[in-house]
Amino acid sequence: MISRRMADNDFETNGNSSIGLPHYYLEGFEAIRLHNINDGSAIPKSMSITRFREVVSSGGYTDAALSDLMVEVFSATHKSGKFIPGEEPLLGTYTCRFSGADLSSNYHAPEAAHCAHAKEVNKTAKEAFEEHLLPLELPCSYYAQGPLKLVNPKLCGFSSFKTRRDQTRHVFQHTLVLYHKYYVAGNIPHGEWHCYYNSCAILTNPTANDTQGPPKVILLTSSIFSSEKDYLRHLYYEHRLSPLSVKSISWCGICEQFLEWEQFGVRKDDHFASHWEEVWRLVREHGYAGQFDNGRRTIPSFCPFCLHNENLSPIERISATMSQVTRSSNFDHIAAHIDAPNLLSTFMCPCFPITCTYQQEMLPQELSSHLSNVHGIAMPKTTRKEQRETQKKARALGERSVNAQGGLGSGKPSKRIKM
Repeated sequence: MISRRMADNDFETNGNSSIGLPHYYLEGFEAIRLHNINDGSAIPKSMSITRFREVVSSGGYTDAALSDLMVEVFSATHKSGKFIPGEEPLLGTYTCRFSGADLSSNYHAPEAAHCAHAKEVNKTAKEAFEEHLLPLELPCSYYAQGPLKLVNPKLCGFSSFKTRRDQTRHVFQHTLVLYHKYYVAGNIPHGEWHCYYNSCAILTNPTANDTQGPPKVILLTSSIFSSEKDYLRHLYYEHRLSPLSVKSISWCGICEQFLEWEQFGVRKDDHFASHWEEVWRLVREHGYAGQFDNGRRTIPSFCPFCLHNENLSPIERISATMSQVTRSSNFDHIAAHIDAPNLLSTFMCPCFPITCTYQQEMLPQELSSHLSNVHGIAMPKTTRKEQRETQKKARALGERSVNAQGGLGSGKPSKRIKM
């Protein structure tokens, strides 16, 4: 395990700087250890019910002073901001305005209301997504020739879609799957995305006296895109098709609101990019794990693996765990980075060198301990890989037990088994 403990004056930066990193990180004069993380309690210790009980048992308080203390403790315990603005129960009740559930019986009522709100806005987004797509009965207008250079190019024409899922899968095969095949074969340059749907690609019809050969598909210059996102956005808005399912609504924990839904849009990246200074301030003051207050997340959490990966877009870096509405989802997301099957067996701390000075490689269990002890990020007791191994062993033992039981006694089956 980690034996070295970081001191506040250990912090040093290298020449690499992260996008939007504020001056107090770049200059390196303020180190971070535990990020000023509190004990996880939203109620200050001086206002806890324990203090109130001690005061009552010890006596010596006047009625006025005791009354003031009771008001102070009650106000800390029952905050008016318990629910996110816009997610409060119906006026005069404790009924969820989104699901109609009685929140008084739910220990984490704000979390339950937020989950119901997320479910409602995602349902609205899904309905808008499906209404925008082409009707299922319309035939597919993808030109089958494409980079394959078929002798007799023609439209796909497939029209036996039963569900939206069938339709998106079909588009997925035409676009994303074929792109990788064409790229590997050398028929499409790396980084280019070509649209071979009708109106973006044109079929030539040579006359009888034409010596140029059979019909072929010509791709318009406006049908070549430089990024996958631009290509998918084009498919969705111009051809009313999508190879992917509806994108979930994004939650901004800094603004405490759901962002306007947009399929393959860029406004979400712009929104989160505007929060860089605030993100680094929150990490500096509260760490990566954020804070829960009376059942709701008042300070957003951040995934250190995603946040420090400059190859990702702003929305992927900032909101990876921010959009998770339950506490366990955050832990599971971070644990998935550690036991991903395609990663190496040893790891550097993802926070190095921005908020961590420990620069030795660690085993998965050591990294889990490091993230928990140094950065305050609670981790599952066992990784997903360990859970899978445990389940695999349990199944093997169960099968062995059944086989052993089947081998006991004579091989002659009973009458009941025969029946």
